[in-house]
Amino acid sequence: MPKHKQISLCDLYEEFQQATSTNKLRMLTDYVDIEEIIPFEVRLAYYKSTGRPPYSLASMLSALIVQKIFSVPTVELLVTFLELSEPLRDFCGFTKSVPDPATFSRFKDKIGPEELKKILDRLVELTESYLKELDPFLASLLVLDTTGLEVPVRENNPKFFYSLKNQVEKGAPEKPENEIYAMTLMKMPKCAKAEPRAKLMYTNGHFAYAYTGAILTNGFGLVRNVMLFEGQKDPVLLKPVLNDFRQRHDLSRYAFFAGDAGFDSTENFRYLVKVCRLKPVINLNPRNTKDLPEPGFDPDGVPVCPKNQTLKFKYAGFCKSRNRIKWVCPLTRQGKKGYTCSCSDPCTPSKSGRMVYTYPEDNYRKNTPIPRNSKLWKKIYLHRIAVEQSISRLKLPLMLGRLTVMDFNGAYCDLVLAAIAQNLIALIALRARRNDKVRSLRWLVA
Repeated sequence: MPKHKQISLCDLYEEFQQATSTNKLRMLTDYVDIEEIIPFEVRLAYYKSTGRPPYSLASMLSALIVQKIFSVPTVELLVTFLELSEPLRDFCGFTKSVPDPATFSRFKDKIGPEELKKILDRLVELTESYLKELDPFLASLLVLDTTGLEVPVRENNPKFFYSLKNQVEKGAPEKPENEIYAMTLMKMPKCAKAEPRAKLMYTNGHFAYAYTGAILTNGFGLVRNVMLFEGQKDPVLLKPVLNDFRQRHDLSRYAFFAGDAGFDSTENFRYLVKVCRLKPVINLNPRNTKDLPEPGFDPDGVPVCPKNQTLKFKYAGFCKSRNRIKWVCPLTRQGKKGYTCSCSDPCTPSKSGRMVYTYPEDNYRKNTPIPRNSKLWKKIYLHRIAVEQSISRLKLPLMLGRLTVMDFNGAYCDLVLAAIAQNLIALIALRARRNDKVRSLRWLVA
């Protein structure tokens, strides 16, 4: 087997020095002024809370963006490179001294993710006109997906899992290996002890303690909005992400929305069509589509039994949060242990009998504005991969796959900073008329 050369700190610094040469850094300043992307309200809020800080907002922001662009894994290593590289210090504006790692941590705490998102919003607006000229169709498409951002807690150490597995094996030595693993997973705590907001979830091909990051991109794969959640499921994330985006940007310039089957729900389809005025392209989730006979309706709109249309379903209440009416089988009775159905020929294997929901509006999930499997549907869904590619770039070159912070706000700031870095590089490429480099993150430093 050939031996791979071990990369030392000296090798890494030599590569970094070459990448941060004067010519390379000049590309950043020739096409974008860092002050241009900082809104006045962000600058006002920062200096109001800090008075006269030793380091300016633009300098601190420049250093953290450089960290993302050059894939520097830790703030400690960034500080080391700043101390060794004079061109980089000059670019960031650190003329007298270099901030220590604690100063960068306090900076993130003070500015917070919401103020950083205002900088992202400015970059979204600056890139939008260029992208619309480049490809109007891709610019009119919004794509949403989620990913897990793993947190550096002890529960994510494999030793933690295997110590629990050994305890399970001692208590049940006769169990097969697959049952041992299942029992061990059941013993895993639901959240991390050091950071309860990091939940146990299946992400990145394995179980881990992570936050849920929602990434909204356009058809180019450029991030338009990001939000961080505490382990929520996909179906309930669509509305808060788009509501947040609607408050910051003009949604009317977008025409289509694409998402995977995880966002398949009647509420999401209705929200996209009625509120956002977007044409949704979301594949049906087989788990939401039951292979059961569909009930009919009487002239008053009351569901009737699919096997005996003389039996009308019973009204079981109205759900305000989902704006739907619940109906239960006419032969179902509610007892101390819940619903039980006495039907001799049931239309469902459920012991509680058939339950049906009706909505005051039409079912947008079935009657989609764009016909399913049409040419336009397939064309739009084909570009859904843009958000997956964007997530890959955020995790690998932009280092979100190796979080070094544990707290929720720190991870949220890193997520927004990665999105800022991606859009900043795209803006430079667009202004330099390097349209083929819009999706590339490393072309400036290659």
